[in-house]
Amino acid sequence: MALSVFLPYDAADFPILSKWHVRLAMLGVASYLLLFFHLLTDIMKKDYTFYIKSMSYYTTLVILEALFFLLYGSVTALLEVSFITIMATLLYAMSENFFMSS
Repeated sequence: MALSVFLPYDAADFPILSKWHVRLAMLGVASYLLLFFHLLTDIMKKDYTFYIKSMSYYTTLVILEALFFLLYGSVTALLEVSFITIMATLLYAMSENFFMSS
């Protein structure tokens, strides 16, 4: 995801770099989601009830974002802002409920 920040997104002047910007950002988000899924599976070993609760929120996030992507056919500002907001809220709730109590 960090590589996509260095590539400009200006479809009129740099169409190839713009496509690679989007591709790298999508790859970064996909790897972030897989890393978060791995974190949830590690939590499952420690606290199964917290895992079930967190996994339901995580699944809702992934489905909601996939629906936003399919609805508009590409990455939009709504998709980006909602992903950041919901994921940050989920991480904060997880840290308050699980990591601080351990």
